[in-house]
Amino acid sequence: MNHVTTQSLFSLIRRDTVLISFLETATISKGERFLNDPRYNEPALLKIIAPHFEPVFTAAVITSLQTKDTQMMRDLMANPLLLDDCHQEKSYTAILQFLNERERLLMSVRHQLRLSQAINAVALEEAADITYISLLNLLPDEFHSFRTEYCKEVIKTARILAKKHHKMALIMLSNILELKCDAPSHLQAERLYNELQAEIPELSRQTPAARTSIWVTIGSFYSKLF
Repeated sequence: MNHVTTQSLFSLIRRDTVLISFLETATISKGERFLNDPRYNEPALLKIIAPHFEPVFTAAVITSLQTKDTQMMRDLMANPLLLDDCHQEKSYTAILQFLNERERLLMSVRHQLRLSQAINAVALEEAADITYISLLNLLPDEFHSFRTEYCKEVIKTARILAKKHHKMALIMLSNILELKCDAPSHLQAERLYNELQAEIPELSRQTPAARTSIWVTIGSFYSKLF
């Protein structure tokens, strides 16, 4: 890459006020987009920008997951991913590590349920929170395998939870049915959902939206239930 090309790429980056603001603040205002320039796909530019873009992008994605900020996640995914292969792998590995930690927390709660121990009620609720599911769906295709495995873990948890709290188990399954995962896992979740719904006839007359909203209704009673 010659000196002139290098300078033109640096000039392009400096002219992109949205990108510069993102690199400085790790935030993007609603609907903001980087410059629409084909040079953002060039390996030469990615080599320049990726070391600076990767840590900010990774932190922003994880923050979006932690704060349930779907708008931020949408804007992040709508903009060009300014990462070369090396930095993309580094970013996705860090994001996956965070997701795996959340999954392990779900598995821990399930173990406590199995032993009839006191559980982390907030962790149980957040495991299949519809906003968290929406955030997982916004992640790139490279996270499809994680989504599939996560669906399986929620199914296992809902099956145990249903022994004492059918409604909560139904809500978990209703929400996880919105997750973009492989067809067999989705079918397994749907089958268990239908089985549990049949055991509570009154719920069969409610819409999916109404079932989802039950989390809000019962949230203040969690400490009493467990």
